[in-house]
Parts: sequence; structure tokens; C-alpha cells
Amino acid sequence: MPKTQDVIISDTSCIIILESIGNIDLLQKIYLNVTITEIISKEFGLPLPDFIKIRNPTNFKISKYIGKHCR
Repeated sequence: MPKTQDVIISDTSCIIILESIGNIDLLQKIYLNVTITEIISKEFGLPLPDFIKIRNPTNFKISKYIGKHCR
């Protein structure tokens, strides 16, 4: 299956679950780029694989809206 999309992970639970079953590498197999925020990285609490990049939001109005309305 060719990788065609990027993904931004905004919830720690999916990477915690994948790590706990030893399959965090599935993210790299499915997506071109995997990005999380520094907050998600801290919540995860373990060293991240090299393919997961940390990038913090730059548009705080959109970030605040998403945090309020997209749960």
C-alpha cells in the first residue's frame, strides 16, 4: 500500500496503544509523515521513534477552536 497522506496525532491514546502492543511502527508504514505536538510527546512520556516529528501549532485561534469543538 503506497503512503499518500500525512497525519497529525492530537491524542496520546493511539500512540500509547500502538506502543503497548509493539506496533508503533504501523504509523510509519501507513503515513508519509507523522507529526505530534510537544504536549502529546510529554504525555506519551517515552522516547519517540525518529519518524515521529514534533511540531507545535502556530495558529492559536484555530488550535483553540479545534480543542473546543473537535472532541
